[in-house]
This record gives sequence, structure tokens and C-alpha cells, in this order.
Amino acid sequence: MGTGIDWGTTNSALAVSSGGSISLACFALHGRQTSSFRSALYLPGEAGRGSALLAGPEALERYLDEQG
Repeated sequence: MGTGIDWGTTNSALAVSSGGSISLACFALHGRQTSSFRSALYLPGEAGRGSALLAGPEALERYLDEQG
């Protein structure tokens, strides 16, 4: 079994090989699945108080929600 990561400027991808086949990891985005993971990190305003770092689609959605 092996894994590969393509950490791109805009989008990233994760592939897993097992038993001679390769598949891309999928991520939830707006109720659908996508194999493209947005290369974004977000530290919410309360991050210094024990909040988790957000990444990918969740980071973008949370940032936009907090700006609006």
C-alpha cells in the first residue's frame, strides 16, 4: 500500500494504491464528493484559544461565513 500527495498552489490531491489499483481520496464539498482538495488553511479568530486549524473546503466555507 502506498500514498501520494500532490500539494498544489490552488488544489491538492491524495492518491492511495493498494492491490494494484490506485484511487483518489474524496472530500465533502456542498453536499457532494470531490477529489480536489483546496489548498487553503484558516485559523479562526478564536484559534489561539484551543480551536482547530481548518483546511480545504471547510476552511474556505468558514472564512466566507465569518466575513458575511
